[in-house]
Amino acid sequence: MSLAFERLQGHMGAGKLLEEVSGIDRSDRTKLTAPRQNSNRLWLVPGTAPPVGGTSLTVKRDFALRLVAHVVHNDPAEGNKTANRIAARASTALFSDPEIALADNPDSLTDAISPSLTVPNDNPHYPYSIPLKAGPFQPSTENPRIRADLYEARATVTAMISHYL
Repeated sequence: MSLAFERLQGHMGAGKLLEEVSGIDRSDRTKLTAPRQNSNRLWLVPGTAPPVGGTSLTVKRDFALRLVAHVVHNDPAEGNKTANRIAARASTALFSDPEIALADNPDSLTDAISPSLTVPNDNPHYPYSIPLKAGPFQPSTENPRIRADLYEARATVTAMISHYL
């Protein structure tokens, strides 16, 4: 998750893909608080990593990383649209970054699986290939549980990881 966090931060700023985002937070390192007015935040939330196959020596897991856009806005139409745009662009940023899919250290993406347990591939330049696939996209809705003017959209990116048992 560290690598995804760093790469997304690199897409923030004027003229960049995530220019509307005022900050990015990791749910495993930051307490969730409602964003302030006109403060668009992106949350990285790790999901589960269920086994999806393997052999007697390896197991394959799909590690889900949810990208949650929180937007505070007085106008519901604009709040929903902005949250959807941020979640979609964050997903695009990860898919367009070859360093993520061809990580030299899979722990930098998952923070959960030791590099020594990961099955290396045959590419000497990128010994650990972590293919990404798109997961569900949940369009923005109001989140009145936290506050009435908070809009939230979620995109999921899944890393397909193989490791030794």
